[in-house]
Amino acid sequence: MPDGMSVEEFEQAANLTPGGVLLDWNGVIDFASGVQHTYDLLLIAFEEDVAEFDADAIDLDNLACYPFTIQAFDSGEWMVSARSDSADLTNFEELRSRVS
Repeated sequence: MPDGMSVEEFEQAANLTPGGVLLDWNGVIDFASGVQHTYDLLLIAFEEDVAEFDADAIDLDNLACYPFTIQAFDSGEWMVSARSDSADLTNFEELRSRVS
């Protein structure tokens, strides 16, 4: 988990932080390596580094417009997608191997 957080600490941070928790690529890898049970999760990659964002502005009906998304519906059902023009397949395969 990012910053050595427990799953419970990460969940609290996500719930208490307006707009959610921002992670860089290494943070996403740390997250994927440390999570074992996940329910109702949405990770979205942005084109550029952002310091904050408006979660209400996320287009949940068009997640394909974002470079990379991970949705976890429960621990057994995940959807990982990447836009073909922005995917680094090396990193995508690394992440896929860690969450499968």
